Amino acid sequence: MHGRQLLKLSLALLATLAVAACAPKTTLLSSWLAPGFQPGSVSKVLVLGVAADSSIRRQYEDMFCAELVKLGVAGIPGYKWVPDPGKLDKDALAQRAKAEGVTHVIVTRVVDRQKVETYHPPSTATVGVGYGPGWYGSYGSFYATGYSYVTSPGYVTTNDVVSLETNVYGTAKEDLIWSGMSETWVDGSGQKNLDPVIHSFVWELRGKKVL
Repeated sequence: MHGRQLLKLSLALLATLAVAACAPKTTLLSSWLAPGFQPGSVSKVLVLGVAADSSIRRQYEDMFCAELVKLGVAGIPGYKWVPDPGKLDKDALAQRAKAEGVTHVIVTRVVDRQKVETYHPPSTATVGVGYGPGWYGSYGSFYATGYSYVTSPGYVTTNDVVSLETNVYGTAKEDLIWSGMSETWVDGSGQKNLDPVIHSFVWELRGKKVL
C-alpha cells in the first residue's frame, strides 16, 4: 500500500471515530426495586410514554412492547388505550387494566433536557508499514510508506442531554415496584434513537428479575 493510500485510510479512520464519538448513548444513573418484590409476577404490561411528539410516543411504546414480547411478557402500547393523553381518565384506565389482566404499568417521562457543548482536542494517528531492511526507491518513498502522521483538527459537538424517569407500578395496589433514571446524549443531528434508552431499562429490569 502506497503512502498516499495510507494517508486516505487514516483520514477515513479518524472520521469514523469522530462519528462514533457523537453517536447517541444512554447511561442508567439510578435503579430502585421495592423490597419484597416477587419475581415472576409480571406477565402483562401496559406501556405509557409521555412525549409531546405523538410519533415518538408511539414508536417508544411499540419498541418497548416488542422487547417485552421477546422476554415472554405481553405488552400493550399505551396509545391504543389512551390516544389523547390530555383526556386521560385515570380511574377508567385503572379499571380497564385490571379487567383485561394487566399486571403492571410502565410509565416513562422526561424529567430534564439540556444542551451541552463538548470540545474534542486534535488527534493524531500513526500508521506504520514495513519492517526490516528495504530500499523503497528513495528516502521520500521510505518516509511516506514507513510512517504517516495524520492529524485531525479539534472540533466542538453540541448534544441534547435528556434525562428520563421510568416507573413500574403494580395494578393490584397501584404501588411502585421499580424506578430508574437514565441520561441519554443525543448527537447534534437531532436523530432520535430510542434503542439505547429502551435497552438500558430492559437490561436493568432483567437484572433485577422484574422481567
